[in-house]
This record gives sequence, structure tokens and C-alpha cells, in this order.
Amino acid sequence: MSQNYALGGQNDSLHEKTSRCLHGFSVYLKPMTILLVALAGCATTLQAGTSAGYAGQTAQSKLYAHYLAASIYERRGQFEQAAEELRKAISIAPNDINLQIALVRTYAQMADLDSALRACKEGIKKDPSNPMLWIWLGGICQRLERYDDAVSAYQRLIELQPGDPFWYDRLIRAAEQANDLVTLLDVFEKLVQMLPDSGQMRFQLGYYLVRVGNTERACTLIEEALALDPNIAGARNVLGLLYLDLNRNEEAARLLQVHCDQVPEDFSAKENLAGVYGRLGQFDKALAVINSLVEQQPNLTLAQIARWYILMKLGMFREIVESPSLSEAPIFSALFQIIARHETGNSYEDILASLDSLEGDIDTECKEYLEKITFLFGKESTSSFLTQKLEQLNHSTSLKSKRVATILARLLMLAENDSEAEKVLLGGLSQFGSDKWLHLYLATIYEKQDKPEETIEHLKKSLEIDPDDPEVMNFLGYFYADKNLNLDEAEALIKRALEIDPDNGYYLDSLGWVYFRKGDAERAIEYIRRAIVKMDNDDAVLRDHLGDAYALRGAYDKAVAEWRRALRLDPKLEGVQDKIDKALRKFK
Repeated sequence: MSQNYALGGQNDSLHEKTSRCLHGFSVYLKPMTILLVALAGCATTLQAGTSAGYAGQTAQSKLYAHYLAASIYERRGQFEQAAEELRKAISIAPNDINLQIALVRTYAQMADLDSALRACKEGIKKDPSNPMLWIWLGGICQRLERYDDAVSAYQRLIELQPGDPFWYDRLIRAAEQANDLVTLLDVFEKLVQMLPDSGQMRFQLGYYLVRVGNTERACTLIEEALALDPNIAGARNVLGLLYLDLNRNEEAARLLQVHCDQVPEDFSAKENLAGVYGRLGQFDKALAVINSLVEQQPNLTLAQIARWYILMKLGMFREIVESPSLSEAPIFSALFQIIARHETGNSYEDILASLDSLEGDIDTECKEYLEKITFLFGKESTSSFLTQKLEQLNHSTSLKSKRVATILARLLMLAENDSEAEKVLLGGLSQFGSDKWLHLYLATIYEKQDKPEETIEHLKKSLEIDPDDPEVMNFLGYFYADKNLNLDEAEALIKRALEIDPDNGYYLDSLGWVYFRKGDAERAIEYIRRAIVKMDNDDAVLRDHLGDAYALRGAYDKAVAEWRRALRLDPKLEGVQDKIDKALRKFK
């Protein structure tokens, strides 16, 4: 999420210096280097390359000559020659950090970031307390997409200059790029302490706590934020959603109603408001909200389906019968029509008979509409209501539909009634024959039940029907890796999935896990780190995997750090604390 951070208290001159360094790859030169630049004004006859003629002069004269030559080359854009002159100058004055910074800058201007990184690290070895080198290191690592290293650089910078919020801003940006929520939590904990009267800081900390699933504390912080600053943009909406998640529905309705009144163009908030009124059993209010939304935006498919659900709950089936179909959701349009016609005594058999032949992706529609409707109106009550309607339909007709069976199974799975879902799916296979989605959903159930043979069987059958589905390839490949089976086949499957979707974080992690199982620590670390950056959110399982990969390499300090991150993200993750304790005992 892109954020603008108004942290306050910045030193303007320092801001100017660092922003030049980070964005333009120029550099602030300390007094000794400024003196060298000033000397260039007196050396009007000096030409590039003439430093070779200074062999008989003092070391300091040679130093000045090399530096001035480097300056001239740099002004001409001849950065390779400038770098060579700076290296000669450094050989004379190896402890001059300003020359080292100038070399870093020159490499950066050449876009030779690997050399810039090496030069920066050499400078840090010489003067580990120099803040400019850590600024450069952070900026270069960001450019190289080595976001974890950038985070570490800015953390060191904050240790050197703890009172300057500007560096927190840099750290926040790098941690966002690294998808490092634990660092972001730590940063905002410190900022809340530094700026106790800032509602915005409390809101930001609450936002990151939401992302790691700490809903209770997030609620408290955002409540405090609104008490400090009632005008924080979006805070009521976020707090309303938290209340919704905690089933504090009356409070959610109050806040979401205020937010929707203030921001009437927030369509998602209106969907949530309709949902919370439905949870409260106030379906007349829910219908008023959703009708106003549909009038504003008639092309919002989820809102239209939510409206149909509300109409069903109010017994207004005839309005659904009279509604036009939804082109974005042809399967669910037909299904709601079938249910509504069945309830009103109208003919529905022709629509039911054609349901299985309709163009449309049933899995996508279930994810986009069924899952979201059950969240909006309450998983248990919504799943139970729709399951009842489908079962009534099945009992009243001899016509059977594979898609009705599939949706019924999905509803049962959403309600965590896997045993009944299994019966429906097996019955579907018996009645309708082999089907990609019936096999895939069975594999999902069998994986949860820890039945590896059945899981593999149904995943393979799903792939036989659609051999180009990357999600199924990844599912089977990761399952093999997790069970330490058929690792070559797993690698091939996941590589094929990545050819189709190369930036998918789950697929990258799966390939990293295959390499871990094969004992290839370096490639495991490479792919799992890439996976973390590509995920929508930081992930405890991926952090646990990364810790295991570091342990395989023997880097136990980094392994423990990642395992601790995993536990911050998910304190219930099994086995992680045992690995930490074992590593600490072994390397005390």
C-alpha cells in the first residue's frame, strides 16, 4: 500500500542531502572533499590524464591530482575513467571515507550497482558509523531489489541517528518493498512512542496489526487514533470492517453508515454496510443500501448478486425472476433464477437443463461471488440458507446438474462441513463422470484430512482433464515437496506453472521448497525471498520456510530471525518455537 508519511521534525538540510543521494545518486561531500573541489578552481591548466606525470611529487599532491582528474572525467560523463582515478586516490589515502563515497557515487552513475555495492561495503568496513554510507547502501539495495538488505541498512542508520524521523520514512518504504510486516510493526511501535499525540501513527500501527491478524489490538489502536484525530481518512471504514470481522455488528453498522454518508462514492463500503445490516437481520435496511448502490453503479456484479440474496431473504423471489441476467456471472445468474422460479411456481426446468452447458468458469464465480456473499452476510447463516435452497431444489426434480452439485459442495466446504462435501463430490463423480473441479475440491478435502494417496490421485486426475492449469500444477508440486516425494516431478510441475505466471509468490515459494528438499540451500533462499516480496501480504509459512533454508545453509542467526518473524505473524504456527529453542541451545 502506498503511503505518504508526514512524520514531522525533519532537518531540512539533511533531507536535501539524503534525497539527492537516494533519488539522483549524487552525494553530499564533507569538508575535506569540498576543499579538493575548491582547489580545482586554481588548477585551470589541469587536463584529464595528466596525473601520471606527478610521480616525483608528494603523496598529497598525487592524491589531489587523481581526485581532480576524476572530477573532470565525471563532468565529461567519462565515469569509467573517473572511477579509475578515484581508485588510485584511494590507494594513496585508503581511509578517506569521502573518496570512498565519491567512488560509490561514480559507480552508481555508471549504473554499475554491483560495484557500487562492493565499494559501499568496503567503506562501511573502514567507518561503520558513517551515516552516508548506510544511506547509500540502503538506496543501492533498493535499486537491486535486495529489500531485506535495504531494511537492515536503514535500521542501522536509525541506530546511528535515532532521533530523526526521516530515516524511519526510508525504513518504512524499504520494509514495504520487502513485504516485511514485522519490521513495519516495530517501526510504528517506536513512532507511536516518539509521537504519542499522533492519531495517524496509531492508525498506521493498527493497519499493520490488521495485516498480521491481530484484530483485537488493531481495534484498540484505531479507536485511540479516532479519539486523537476524528478526521483520519478511512479510519472509520477500517474500524467498521474490524468490528464486522469480530461480529460486533451493531458497532460496525454505526461506523460504516457514518463512513458511507461521508464518502458516498465508496462502493465497497456500501456492500459491507448492506452485509452488516443483513447480519443484524435488518434486511429491509440492507435492501435500501444495496438498491442505492445498484442505482449508482448498475455494473457492479457482486452488488447485484448481494441484492438477489437480500431479496431471497425477504421472500421477494418474483423480483429476481423479473431481473436481467448478469453477463459477468452467467452461472450464478442462472442458479438464482432457478431458485426464484422454483419458489414462485414458475417453470425452471429448461434453465436447469442448460446450466451445465453455460459458458463460464464455476471456480472463478464461486471465489468472486459465493465466498464474498457468505462473508458479507455471515458464513454460517448464508451457507446454511443457500444449502437449504439447493437441497430443496434437488429433492423436487429428477433433473440433476453437475454445477448444482459443485456449488453445493463449495457451500458445505465454506461451512467447514467437509464430510458432507466429500459425499456430494463423490456422488457427483459417480453421476456425472470425471470432472476437473470435482477432483480438485476432493483433493483439497483429502489434503486437510492428511490422506496423501487420495490427494495425489485426484490432483493427477484434475491435471489430466486440464494439463495447463498452473494452480493445479503448483498444488501437486508443492504437495510432493511438502511430503518429500517425487522431487524432480515437483520441480518440473512448478517450473511449468511459473512459465505461465512468473511473479506468483506461491509458485516461487513452492519451487524454493523443492530446492530445500533437494538440499540446495542457496536456490531455496533465492526463490523463497523472491516469493515473500511478490506476496500480497507477509506470510508466516514462507518466513518459516526461509528460516529452514537459512538453517540448511548453516546461517542460524538469520534462520532464528526468520522463525521469530514467522511467530510474530502467526503465534500458533506449530514447531517453530521448538526450532528456535534448539538453535539457541546449540549455538549459545
